[in-house]
Amino acid sequence: LALRGGAGLEATLPIGLSIGGVIVPTIHLGLYANRAGLLAEVSANVGLSLGPVQAAIERIGITTAVSFPERGGNLGPVDLDISFKPPTGLGVVIDASVVVGGGFLRFDPEKQEYSGVLQLEIAEKLAVKAIGLLITRMPGGTKGYSLMVIITAEDFAPIQLGYGFTLTGIGGLLAINRTFDEGALRAGLKNHTLDSVMFPQDPI
Repeated sequence: LALRGGAGLEATLPIGLSIGGVIVPTIHLGLYANRAGLLAEVSANVGLSLGPVQAAIERIGITTAVSFPERGGNLGPVDLDISFKPPTGLGVVIDASVVVGGGFLRFDPEKQEYSGVLQLEIAEKLAVKAIGLLITRMPGGTKGYSLMVIITAEDFAPIQLGYGFTLTGIGGLLAINRTFDEGALRAGLKNHTLDSVMFPQDPI
């Protein structure tokens, strides 16, 4: 039996289980086949509530890999490997008297890509927003990484700079091993479409 390429079956089942402050809304089942063998996944989405903090964990569970090595495995001709599956996403929401907001961090194992977003309002005097994207697999499979971070601070008391200028927001963009379209950036400055990148109203 030989397999080329890959195939898989996935299903997400709603269960709505609640135990104390822990909620398990869904369970994810997956069965995948590739050249290495078979891979089965059993994972769940988990929600936690601790006072003003709520957390969500996405697809945490276990994986079982079945392969057929030429020299045999731990079960005769079959090699069975059961391992912990780390979550693909982690989100936190805070609703306290001083800090309101939240964030989410996600990992895509196929693309080897991490993405995250953060939005906080502190004491109703400062709004901080941040977006990050980290790719650890370069195009073509070469070694390296690509990083982009956008962070802004707004809604603070305006700062007078003199000569009729007032500072109402601060934003920055960090990009490593990435390219940009200079023409699109110039046009975005003129027609204000760049505002949605540097000062996003809704980072998500």
